[in-house]
Amino acid sequence: MIRWWDILEEQILTNAWVKYQFPNMILELKTESLEEKTKAWWEIRSHILEWEGQFSRAEMLGLFCKDEAWNKAFTLSVAIPESSLIDLRKHPLLTIGSHTVHHLPLKKLPEDQARFELQESKRYLENLMDYEIKHLAYPYGSTNECGEREFKLAQELGYHSGVTFMPGNLVGNNLNPFSLPRFAGGEMVDKVRLHHILTGIRHFADNY
Repeated sequence: MIRWWDILEEQILTNAWVKYQFPNMILELKTESLEEKTKAWWEIRSHILEWEGQFSRAEMLGLFCKDEAWNKAFTLSVAIPESSLIDLRKHPLLTIGSHTVHHLPLKKLPEDQARFELQESKRYLENLMDYEIKHLAYPYGSTNECGEREFKLAQELGYHSGVTFMPGNLVGNNLNPFSLPRFAGGEMVDKVRLHHILTGIRHFADNY
């Protein structure tokens, strides 16, 4: 797997401008301020998702001027090892959930492949930790990558809830536990933005 979203974030955070060459365009963006970095991340992300299934591994790494050796070292530096997962699952305040096997946009996959991604991830983690996996975060999680089919599959496969990447507030009696809202975190979210997200101000401002 190529964790391109982490590579992209690192490059945006550490540079005042970034440049990427896609099959149909060259995208060059200023990334000095936090606002510019956030805007650039979302714009570049949308282009990568558009072309992801058509890129080979070498082409995807080439987009970021990286190679397989670098990708392996980078993945090991940001991923949680299995031994740590086993220890973390014992923590009373921490819940470990599934994020699929290959981090693919489920909505774009045939149903049997989407089912495999959800089922095999759950099975693998449960066998590894002797721990029931009840919760799921859909890869990417927008309306382009998950929908009613994926919500139903998650329920059929024994999950108790699923979080999307769609904005929203946890209010009302009509919440679907398999399409819960989720907001981005990370270094591009400052304290003010985080406060707006947690209090619901962000969702209210975006919709009213």
